[in-house]
Amino acid sequence: MSRKKHRNRQKKAARERHRSGIDAHQQQGSRLVPPFLQRGLPISLKSWTNDRLPEMIWALLLVCPKPREYGLDLIRDALARARREGWIKEFSDMTLTALGRSPDALKKLLTAMCHQPQIRSMLRPMLLFPGLPGRSVWESAIGEAPVLGDWATLAGSVARSLGHQSQEATDARWVRVCFMVAAEKLKLPARQTIREVLDYPHVGDQRSVRPFIRSTEGAVSTFPREDPPDRVWVDHFWSHCYGSTECAPWPTSFAETKPSTGTTRSRIRETRAALIEAQKRATTTTAVDPRLDIVFGMAAYSLTLLDELMRVGADRSVGARLYIRCLVETAVTLRYLVRLDDPELWRTYRVYGAGQAKLSSLKFEDVTVPPGYIDAEMIRAIANEDVWEEFLNIDLGHWEKTNLRQIAMKAGLKELYDQYYGWPSSYTHAQWGAVREVEFDTCGNPLHRLHRVLRVEGRSQPDAVPDAVRLVDEALIAVDEAYRPFPARVGELRA
Repeated sequence: MSRKKHRNRQKKAARERHRSGIDAHQQQGSRLVPPFLQRGLPISLKSWTNDRLPEMIWALLLVCPKPREYGLDLIRDALARARREGWIKEFSDMTLTALGRSPDALKKLLTAMCHQPQIRSMLRPMLLFPGLPGRSVWESAIGEAPVLGDWATLAGSVARSLGHQSQEATDARWVRVCFMVAAEKLKLPARQTIREVLDYPHVGDQRSVRPFIRSTEGAVSTFPREDPPDRVWVDHFWSHCYGSTECAPWPTSFAETKPSTGTTRSRIRETRAALIEAQKRATTTTAVDPRLDIVFGMAAYSLTLLDELMRVGADRSVGARLYIRCLVETAVTLRYLVRLDDPELWRTYRVYGAGQAKLSSLKFEDVTVPPGYIDAEMIRAIANEDVWEEFLNIDLGHWEKTNLRQIAMKAGLKELYDQYYGWPSSYTHAQWGAVREVEFDTCGNPLHRLHRVLRVEGRSQPDAVPDAVRLVDEALIAVDEAYRPFPARVGELRA
């Protein structure tokens, strides 16, 4: 496939998944900047869920029940009446905060809409909130006290509109755009576009009309205003929802499947035995041979990590992600050393490791009670194994004066690095993504904005052993390249 066709295919895939691919991001220093932020424009971000949904909850209560066209026609007719009678100019917006600032016009709007008991019942959940803007006007128009079941009605409307591109959210966002067009606060370039907005969703191709409505409403939300909206109502809405309803567990629909590891512990032992035999055959002298020791030592280290992952429960633990990171670094480093096969590079890698052992040994020497996880004597012996440590430098940088990503590219394992190094590293460094995945559940109550609640115990992770098997086999391939033949692998179980 040509490079141009490949780029076009990537762009098409990005459009279909509604997100920008990596190729669309621009590298600026150490950051990858998405397309929206590349122009450096001053953008004021306003979240639909956090900031704008509560302001349009009245419209959502009307459009969420089926058929939705009933609520849309109701709102459209009320705005048309407001335009005919001239009082539409009294509103600055269709948000609850803006409506509450114009009580006389709000009374007219509600009078135009609440002409049937059914409509008043649909809006009744509004009265659950003591801090509702213009509450007295709403109470007078609805004429009914809220009931306990109104919380469920409210939750249903919120649940269906939390996604800013959902049909219900689009309908509520249309209300703001339709009002601005009807009130002549927003000038649209073409008569057809005006018709598509005013007669939504009956005119035009909705595949383009709906995105236009969403983008327009989003842009309107960032306009400078004479009466800038405050957050009193928004904050009251979410805090009152949280204080009045309970958290709910997020429903899970997936079932645990029996893991398919791709290997067994006996297969690992067989491979290790083959590795030992190969190392014996390759040994021709008892002198220090960095290449021999590193090739077979790193491969054996990979097998040990995999064997530990095969213990009951280890494959789905947080620690398994750390093992994956270690295994990919081992495989990439070993393949890099084998591909370049430079005697000085083999020596550099080994001397660097001895220097790290010396550094740790010196630090432990100054500690009254050293950590229990280390064997101080063993570490000191490693530091002095090849040369007396008084003649051993300590390198505080990377052993190859580069990084693992560059090493992976030179080793021909960039794809492997991309797949297995980045995300497991977040577990190693206790980054937010890993902490979020392991320690929190999402509250299933939509009135709580899908917030996070701590789990009783850490979440079990997907089985890491199949990936670990692949990484170990990558290290064994390096053994085969350095000391042919070495066909043994831990993967591809024999029949």
